[in-house]
Amino acid sequence: MKASEFARFLRAAADLRPDTALGGAARCFEARPAATVAAILKVLPREEPSLWASPQSLAASLEDFRPLAEAIGKAGVVKDLDDFAAALRRGPPEATKPRAPSKARKPATPLASPAQMAAYLRELTEALNDRQRFAEVFQRLSNDKAVGLSALKALALDFARAPAKSRTDALKRILARHQNLAGMDAKSRATGGRTAA
Repeated sequence: MKASEFARFLRAAADLRPDTALGGAARCFEARPAATVAAILKVLPREEPSLWASPQSLAASLEDFRPLAEAIGKAGVVKDLDDFAAALRRGPPEATKPRAPSKARKPATPLASPAQMAAYLRELTEALNDRQRFAEVFQRLSNDKAVGLSALKALALDFARAPAKSRTDALKRILARHQNLAGMDAKSRATGGRTAA
């Protein structure tokens, strides 16, 4: 049945019983006169949440007017009246019911400041000849969640003079510079500072 015809029935019922929400329900169906009642009932909870303030009393009012609809002899009105009352009794669909509060998210870790990154660069540079100290600084840098990818890439470029593509790559390049310098230092000590030339 068309919404306009159903709206006329609801409007007449509202005139007979003005203390109900039937007038508001009639307005919902008058707003889309060419649509079917079934189509409007699918979107009604989202478009007209005011109907869900007291759905049980509105459903009871609709059921009170069922005998009138039967007396008029319109089967479509009776069916749509029953469908509307049943929808009201079921309540709004889950999408329109208030949601339970979601789990609280962990607060985002603040990003490292440029001063912190400069401190890491200074500490790494100062620890180049000290394996134990370099390992401590490197471990702290690796575990620091505040150091984002872009900051770590910039640090790898400043310290190792090599661009990095990922967090792991940046850490590898930083460690590789230390290992290269440590290896050269060991060779120098082994040869006594002499060269092959």
